[in-house]
Amino acid sequence: MKNFIIAALVTIFITGSSFAANATINNDSQDLSDFQKISQLIDGQKTQFFYTSGGELIASSKALAYDKLPKAALTYLANNYAYPIYSLEDCMVVNYTQNDTDYFVSFNKGKEKVFLQIDVRGNVIELVRKG
Repeated sequence: MKNFIIAALVTIFITGSSFAANATINNDSQDLSDFQKISQLIDGQKTQFFYTSGGELIASSKALAYDKLPKAALTYLANNYAYPIYSLEDCMVVNYTQNDTDYFVSFNKGKEKVFLQIDVRGNVIELVRKG
């Protein structure tokens, strides 16, 4: 299921949707083939929940302050995606029901966009580069 969530996040990234913390969505639902994504504002923060077609919760995501990423990732990002060449677009945490967590970050470099996956140890994988 984790791969389905990652694929959905990549799809959302490619289509231009944002996970920005200042989004003003009260309740939103989106059918994503094998599962459903529901977005809600909880305590003023946009939170997304991913459910199987049978209604089982498989993950949740929300915006995250960039400086809350694992230290190893921050070092890697500072060396490879440094400002002002790259500008941060979104940073979020995804908590899976299997007690696993990933972080996702997107950057802009002019018209180019980069979407990264980061594990809890700070390992960074570039998932998509477009533009």
